[in-house]
Amino acid sequence: MNYQPSGHDFVVENPDAKTFFVNREVFVSDDVFEREKRAIFDRCWVYVGHASEIKNPGDFKTRPVAGRPIIFCRDREGTVRALINCCRHRGALVCREREGNTRQFYCMYHGWTYHPDGRLKSVPGEDAYGEAFDKSEMGLVPVPRLEAYRDFYFANFDREAVDLDSYLGKAKDYIDLVIDQSPSGKMQIISGTQEYDIRANWKLLVENSVDDYHLISTHSTWLNYMRNSGVNVTPPKGELLPTRGFGRDLALSAILGAGAVADAFVVAFRLPNQFRAIFGEGAFNTAYVPSYSRVLASEGGRTSRGSIGNMREYVSRLNQLHADGRGQSKAHRSQSA
Repeated sequence: MNYQPSGHDFVVENPDAKTFFVNREVFVSDDVFEREKRAIFDRCWVYVGHASEIKNPGDFKTRPVAGRPIIFCRDREGTVRALINCCRHRGALVCREREGNTRQFYCMYHGWTYHPDGRLKSVPGEDAYGEAFDKSEMGLVPVPRLEAYRDFYFANFDREAVDLDSYLGKAKDYIDLVIDQSPSGKMQIISGTQEYDIRANWKLLVENSVDDYHLISTHSTWLNYMRNSGVNVTPPKGELLPTRGFGRDLALSAILGAGAVADAFVVAFRLPNQFRAIFGEGAFNTAYVPSYSRVLASEGGRTSRGSIGNMREYVSRLNQLHADGRGQSKAHRSQSA
């Protein structure tokens, strides 16, 4: 390991020497982050939300997406929309609630109101604006592109971007793997949210999520809990971890292309889809077994038993991290951009 990166290199990789260096500037530089926002988050498909979060006409959620305030909503006709949460009059935030159901969005600054589909509904003193004022041209601005895959909605701020289906590529296999565990073929975002503010660059969330090296030292309490619950957490002889994790298309260059997926770790001692109920009340629930068998049968040769039978954690898009383990799935949204 006789090579050290210079101050001008962001990433230096030498596969032959098995070395990989990352310049610290990529994690702390405001200039690098601004360039990432323009080159990556403004041009790639970014996760907005799931259809089950807005089941009924008038339902909405507000959240930042790629640094922009977004109203993720279902209009009165049932169409899912993503609107820029910014009044067309003076740029004030229109919807200040985080979620709810409404017949209109009201800007408290000057009283402009909008339909849930974004159309401008009413303006106080409209006659004072003159004949050239056209309400049909002053609605809330929709995101340039909004597309969905199996009820996961993504936005793209580049009108010329490739379609979502092509962009997801092989990541769809992993999304399917999670959703197909449901007998209905549907997922539902249940109520209740745990939120974490991380004072770190967005790439560090990805880095930590695919890093199983820290498992034994950082998560010793969890490992002890698993051990006390009867799970064998003894590493194979000569190895630090129970199994060696692996990544696929993990490099940033691959993340920007089709099918960027990090199947971060498939850990042998965690068997989520055997559905052994060690959390909360209850014991082994046989109701889950037919579902498990069905998924195994439907996957065929496309997915190995090891992938189905163990915990999977993967980054399907830039701001969407899935952790699928012990029969439960959770999705994390990065809002650092």
